[in-house]
Amino acid sequence: MAVASVVSMCTLIFVSVMILDGVSERLIRQQAEREAIAWASYIGASIERIEQIATGDAPTSEEREFLERVSKFGDIFRYKLFDPSGHLQVVSDSFTQGNADDLDLGQHNATAARVLATGQPFAEVHDGVDKPDRPEVYAEAYVPIMKDGRIVAISEVYVDETSTSSQIKEDFAIFGIIIAGLTLLVLLVPLWALRLVTIELKKRNFDLNLERARAVQAESAKSAFLANMSHELRTPLNAIQGLSEMMIRGDLGALDHPKYLEYSKDINFSAGHLLKLVNDILDLSKIDAGKFELAESEFDLSHAVSDSLRIARAWANTERLSLSTDVVEGVFRIYADERAIKQILLNLLSNAAKFTPADGEVQVTGHFDPDGNAVVRVSDTGLGIPEKDLKQILEPFSQLRRPPGLQSEGTGLGLSLVKSMVELHGGNVSIQSKLGDGTTVTVVIPAHRLRTGGATK
Repeated sequence: MAVASVVSMCTLIFVSVMILDGVSERLIRQQAEREAIAWASYIGASIERIEQIATGDAPTSEEREFLERVSKFGDIFRYKLFDPSGHLQVVSDSFTQGNADDLDLGQHNATAARVLATGQPFAEVHDGVDKPDRPEVYAEAYVPIMKDGRIVAISEVYVDETSTSSQIKEDFAIFGIIIAGLTLLVLLVPLWALRLVTIELKKRNFDLNLERARAVQAESAKSAFLANMSHELRTPLNAIQGLSEMMIRGDLGALDHPKYLEYSKDINFSAGHLLKLVNDILDLSKIDAGKFELAESEFDLSHAVSDSLRIARAWANTERLSLSTDVVEGVFRIYADERAIKQILLNLLSNAAKFTPADGEVQVTGHFDPDGNAVVRVSDTGLGIPEKDLKQILEPFSQLRRPPGLQSEGTGLGLSLVKSMVELHGGNVSIQSKLGDGTTVTVVIPAHRLRTGGATK
């Protein structure tokens, strides 16, 4: 039994050492490759004339000084630069030690050519004991340098990983001894799991930070794109809308053919529809990016309701609808963005009008709830919303199909904008509807935005 225990213990220690040695080797390789690739990328991004140097231009004194400093910094001990064809152009040894072989310059490098072909970085860890001028463990990384979507050079960097390797191996050796001893106390599994979890968490943390940086960069690119597109789209659309209105009014003379007038109205309507879509998308993007700023002021909510109803009555699809409100002057004074509140009301009135057949009713009502919040409701006697669609109706680009005879389809952004703008004010939106029995959209404006004794009304 004693012999079996000793054999089992020795086997356990041997297996533990083998496993830990394999894990340490993998970690050393991963650490070395990451560090080497990071340094190669940093050097490539730090030299503005990297493309010219890679194609044969001599480095300036400042560039040579930078490469000399980098080649002496930390664990870096050598740097090379290849042209886009995989030919060697620069070796840092010629700056620092003068022992670079000039015959190597201009020679083709198969690894650099492979990185050029794939567009992917390549790194490997070497054992340098057989080379007197190399560390015991070092990483060699080839990284493509990109400019304007093309590879302009290949950067190669050598990083000394001897101390890191020794430290990792030492840590794992100690850890292996501890695990082997604690196995008899049934603590091997928890400790090993804890170590693996720690390593995995560090790796995940690194990956998350990298993804966060990419997300920030993507958000900046999206904002720049939207800013440029807003100008490029709005300018011609405003011109199209203005000129088509002149043609419809006949400012420069009547249109000879009736079809021309019909086409001009179609052009004007389409331009207005597209312009509204562009504005809605930009507003949603600003809200999502946290860049939509409220221009807050104190005003009477009844004025915003009256203005919105006045605009709604001018719409073609409201000619045979009854539009009314019980929101009177002096009852609801609020501190908010008046333009945003009007847009909320207009979007709700537009939706109500689209889904309400002729001779129907659309009503705007207001009251205070027991908590002193202002509650504004826009109700209609229209078609209603199926229960299965109520959950996603507030999502962007979510639309309901309307029967023939009602107004054309919208963009599906109206209710989503309403929800976002109300939430920017600290309020909330809810929808109550029953198929065939109309719809009521409720907007709650929080009490802290009221400038009257709302809770008592």
